Amino acid sequence: MDTKLLEKGETNWNKLPEQYVIFFTEKDIFKKDLPIYHIESVILEMDKDNRFNDGRHIIYVNCEYLKKHPEPVNELDKLIHDMQCEDVNKIYSKEIKDRMAYLKNPESEGFSKMSEWSESYYNEGLYDGEKKGLEQGTQKEKEATILELSKDNIPVELIAKYARTTVEEVKKIIANNK
Repeated sequence: MDTKLLEKGETNWNKLPEQYVIFFTEKDIFKKDLPIYHIESVILEMDKDNRFNDGRHIIYVNCEYLKKHPEPVNELDKLIHDMQCEDVNKIYSKEIKDRMAYLKNPESEGFSKMSEWSESYYNEGLYDGEKKGLEQGTQKEKEATILELSKDNIPVELIAKYARTTVEEVKKIIANNK
């Protein structure tokens, strides 16, 4: 992540800015019922709490927390609430509320942009799914042909030639289906 932040040959790591990577998780992946988990680099071979202080910080925000603690009592709770809230009118943060209104109001430019993006994303997924399905179908048909030809004692070299594959792949398919 930081390879482009220093000039080539630069060895003064102090010039790197602090970096934060924040994950909002749907479930409490650490199962400690905390709203937030801070991850820092430590040197394991040294004293117990010896932080590396490399300027990198990883934060996991547990969005499941509010299910057990439904009333937001601080700014973090409100942020967790806002990140999951579907009703724009119930969002606490003005910035998030404004952005959500921009994206969800059918008369806004944001709504049309979001619709275009969603349609593009859907179509790309549809295309990728169809492509993958065709590839899988073609592979299954190739395997079925290879197996049928092998039952007729056709030499593997000839099967490979007509199946447009390698002798090794033909042998592997035959071996996996015995």
